[in-house]
Amino acid sequence: MKVSENLNLLGKIILLFLLLCCTFGLIGCGYTPEEIATINSYKTQGERNAINYIQQKYGFTPTVTEVENQYGEGGPIPDFTPMPNGSVLVTMNYNGKEFKVEITGEQESLDGADDYQKEEILIYLNAHIKEDYPMVEEAVFYYFEKDDHFFSPLFTGDNFYDYVKDSYVVLKICNKQVTDFPLNAFVSDVQCESVNIIDYKDKEKMPLMFNSGICTLSKGPDMDTILPYIDQYLYYDRFNTEEPYAKNVYTKYDKDFVVCTLEDENVIVSEEKMTAADFVKRIGLRYVSSYKIQSNAEEVYVYIPHDMVKNNEKIVVYAGKYETLSYESLDYTYFDNFVIKNDHDNFETSFTFKIYAKKDK
Repeated sequence: MKVSENLNLLGKIILLFLLLCCTFGLIGCGYTPEEIATINSYKTQGERNAINYIQQKYGFTPTVTEVENQYGEGGPIPDFTPMPNGSVLVTMNYNGKEFKVEITGEQESLDGADDYQKEEILIYLNAHIKEDYPMVEEAVFYYFEKDDHFFSPLFTGDNFYDYVKDSYVVLKICNKQVTDFPLNAFVSDVQCESVNIIDYKDKEKMPLMFNSGICTLSKGPDMDTILPYIDQYLYYDRFNTEEPYAKNVYTKYDKDFVVCTLEDENVIVSEEKMTAADFVKRIGLRYVSSYKIQSNAEEVYVYIPHDMVKNNEKIVVYAGKYETLSYESLDYTYFDNFVIKNDHDNFETSFTFKIYAKKDK
């Protein structure tokens, strides 16, 4: 047999093997035929439900591009054959606009939620609040912005309370006292569950916080991600019996980076001399500089501007021998003193850190 014929035969065998893997993949992973039938039935019923839901709600028939089963959160022990929770996520398209529907696939139902009108809803909610409360520069419904949030009520342009009741809203103001905002009237009017009023330094730069994962003492969701941009914030939760929690942000600009605290305590920033150990090149890293921070503030956040290193590099922070856990925000790489050992030196907070540059892949 010729070499080319052997190669052709080998190719056919490989193709057949791959097709068999695709066909029996679920069985190979440990699913029974009954479980496979259930998994497929969720997708079939869910797609049918999603189409009917959109037809009833909006009056048009969409094109389905993808149907995905949804799964619950995994436990500490991996489950290699998890069963769907019965809900499906259906990706659709209508007149060139892509959107998603979340709905059950367990039985016939028109009880779903979607993001077809999401942009219009967010614009409307923001405009409505700004009109009633002129002190607000922008109103953001933090969780509504997330990709996995969907809406059930049909947006009609006059059903504000269908969305805002029991929600969490961020109110952005600029160069105003957060305590001057009519919080009680707003909570009574909007009937939201919680409010975060943030006073920004500059109207042209008002980024919204995002999930950093840092556990802080500051209250309010993930405020560490935006501290350099703000002067104050006030957080209110109607299920918390305490008074609204207001905090000032104290910012110090020194040695090309920013240090923020939530206490009115002095911060001493000093540049450390390069040591012999710094001359020893860490694999893949370029030494930039070393600093020491001293303060009686319990929480200290250090924000290193991205432009401290080259465009093709990212910032890496070391405290001692090991890399310190750091996070990315709009303009900075930052970290807090909770993740590194304090040296004290008669200060509540005292630590030394080194900045390195690493090639950004």
